[in-house]
Amino acid sequence: MSRHSIQRLTLGFDVKIPFTILRGASEKPSVVILAGVHGDEYEGVAALHRMAEELDPARLNGTVTIAPVVNPQAFAAGLRRNPVDSADLNRTFPGDPHGSVSSRLARLILDELIDGNDAMLSLHGWSKEALVMPYGEYPLHDSEAGRLSKACAYHLGFQFLHPYEWPEGVLGNSALEKGIAAVETEIGGQGTITPEGQALSRQIILRFLDFWKILPW
Repeated sequence: MSRHSIQRLTLGFDVKIPFTILRGASEKPSVVILAGVHGDEYEGVAALHRMAEELDPARLNGTVTIAPVVNPQAFAAGLRRNPVDSADLNRTFPGDPHGSVSSRLARLILDELIDGNDAMLSLHGWSKEALVMPYGEYPLHDSEAGRLSKACAYHLGFQFLHPYEWPEGVLGNSALEKGIAAVETEIGGQGTITPEGQALSRQIILRFLDFWKILPW
């Protein structure tokens, strides 16, 4: 296990994204699990902090990168959007290294955390004003990465799944363009963390690792 952070000066703001890498008996397959794309969605953030401590690299067959909060400015403010430029980060990918704060952040996430992996799991919830019936999303994408995304989503065990043509700027689209399978989840909301949400998030993460044969379920 190793702990790192990405820190880069972005238009006068220091943006630091902590992440943990757990490497098992082999380097591949490699997956990234992230949360906090929207700053007011907390179930995934809390679950990933716990999973980073719980997962034992000695039991893994592959590499797992865990990034609990990838939009630290929005998270610090408790807002869906980045308060610096009012942008929705999940409508900003693939980003631009010379663009706005959120556009630069999107490109940083894509280049430094996502690129080179086999699959990505992005944990979401609903905002402080709403609560969602848990479900998973997979892309309607005619590619090997798209087909693997669908198979993975079905493996997660949700009662409800949403096959989705993701809007422009969603992180999953940029992952797919790089040949990386991508699944998004929606669990919880109302600015809360619940025992039920944490238990379900943990189960989804473990089923995701099982699908990629990194950790048997």
